Amino acid sequence: MPRWDRDYFPPSTPRPVDDGVRPHSARQFGANWWAKRWIGALEELGLGSRLQRGRSYARRGQVVSIEIAPGKVQAKVQGSRRQPYRVTIALKPLPADLWSAVGRQIAAQASYAAALLGGEMPRDIDVPFRKAGAALFPERRGDLQTECSCPDWENPCKHIAAVFYIVGDELDRDPFLLFRLRGLGPKDLPRILSAGENSQSDAGSPQADPLPSAPDRFWSGAQASRDPLPPPAPPAQPAPLLRQLGNPPFWRGRLDLAEWLAPLYSQASAQAVAWLTGAEDAPPDDAAPPARRRARKSLDRAALAAEVAAGVPIAELAERYDGRILRPYRAAGTRRPPA
Repeated sequence: MPRWDRDYFPPSTPRPVDDGVRPHSARQFGANWWAKRWIGALEELGLGSRLQRGRSYARRGQVVSIEIAPGKVQAKVQGSRRQPYRVTIALKPLPADLWSAVGRQIAAQASYAAALLGGEMPRDIDVPFRKAGAALFPERRGDLQTECSCPDWENPCKHIAAVFYIVGDELDRDPFLLFRLRGLGPKDLPRILSAGENSQSDAGSPQADPLPSAPDRFWSGAQASRDPLPPPAPPAQPAPLLRQLGNPPFWRGRLDLAEWLAPLYSQASAQAVAWLTGAEDAPPDDAAPPARRRARKSLDRAALAAEVAAGVPIAELAERYDGRILRPYRAAGTRRPPA
């Protein structure tokens, strides 16, 4: 009797498909980082040779159709039999309370919200999800429920793998399909972000001052006369906008950048309030700028010797060369340093 090991199914030639779903890139699946993360989750499932066959199926256009809905992907894949196999990939949607928690975490960092509303997927989008106790990408085998109507007893099979690759290809074009798979529709994102911002404001988190009800009249004299400026006061928390924006990509400090700069912001705010309220005299407009740090002078002895031999006055050389290497010339009073 033939021996079948668990990673082997008798090879077969799939029927050709004329109008199948083909990847948009002929070179690779997953050009963007979020698509690579999705495909990486598949590769970590340990599919062995089925992974290679699934990739081949996807490239050949064997996926006949695909439909992506909240929490579920349904597709048909043409194999060796006459009827295409039915494939289902289910990713558990996040409940509403978890999405609300994610919205609060995203709203706490304005850079996340700005990128998402601008149609971009922040590279560290995992951070607000983890802080909310959720996950955007599948992280373990149990996060995915997969089914296929083919006779292969292994799950996931090559047909499921092919659909996984096509989903990764679709994610390259639209990263927000990940949100849809987790149960959040495209119109729901602004809603949870707005709710998150409101909850942050109610909790007393640092927020930027709102615009007046009629922003187009902000600079008009009538607006200014009706809405006099409040007395100057430092913000409740230092560097509120910096806290909202979060750490820049280059930051590698142990503390958040806002926490690190908070004492400087507090000092600058207090000094500004003192000047504006008259508690201290503000510096005059023509105050002299701080003295510039002296430029480092040259220690190039060979260059100095050449200029001395050419007859350049010592006084002129002193502007460009360090006094330590000029000292022998000054002492000797000649064009050569003493032996």
